Amino acid sequence: KAYEYYLRGKDVLKSYSDNRYLISKELFEKSIKIDSTAILAKVYLSSVLFGLDKEKQSETLINKTFEQAQNLGYEKGMAYALLVLGNREKYNQNYSKSFKLYNKSLSIFEDLNDQFGMFLSYQNLGLLSIAEGKYDNAIEFLEKEKKIAKHKGNQRGIAEASSDIGWSFHLKGDDEKALEYLLYSLKIYEKINYRWLPWDLNKIGLVYDSQGDYKKSIEYYKRCIEVSKENNLIDYIVNCIDHIADSYELQCD
Repeated sequence: KAYEYYLRGKDVLKSYSDNRYLISKELFEKSIKIDSTAILAKVYLSSVLFGLDKEKQSETLINKTFEQAQNLGYEKGMAYALLVLGNREKYNQNYSKSFKLYNKSLSIFEDLNDQFGMFLSYQNLGLLSIAEGKYDNAIEFLEKEKKIAKHKGNQRGIAEASSDIGWSFHLKGDDEKALEYLLYSLKIYEKINYRWLPWDLNKIGLVYDSQGDYKKSIEYYKRCIEVSKENNLIDYIVNCIDHIADSYELQCD
């Protein structure tokens, strides 16, 4: 029953519904109440608490959870806890500490041959490298993430990695390569009807802006608004409207 609540909590988080944090919090808490050694439920609960702006509770829980996983000799639990601890350090811009925690987590996942854990570690190392402005490193990590996703037939994972790789190329000034990856990612998102589709449309618009092709950028921003309206994603709508205004202004200049 504890595991069932844990799985339901994970499914709710994947849904991206507006109240996903509150619902998943309740489910993870039920899992932990039944089984005090439900390490992974505690790891996810810590992330949920952070999403609910309960940073102190989240920090206390993840530290205790890592210690409990160590005492139990539960390496997989330790590795997932290390990822969350790495996220905390990244949020606080302690990039060096974050990198060490992610690498430590990756090492454990590699020893366990846990492909999904390795996928998450490479993803986090890639995003951290983007935050640090180390785009070549980011591309290297994200290509490894993408390779695992391809091996597992994880279409969403392939699209996410491709999107992040494309954005890394844009940030390092290679817009042609950026569009190659972003348009590939977009095709997958369109096929699986994924909620992050507006995010990719917005990114592609920004790359076309960077190239001075404002007609194209406005086309993608308008598509972003249409898809965002269908999913009631207000932030994306506002963001793309602002970008359209910027594109028209740049076009006039």
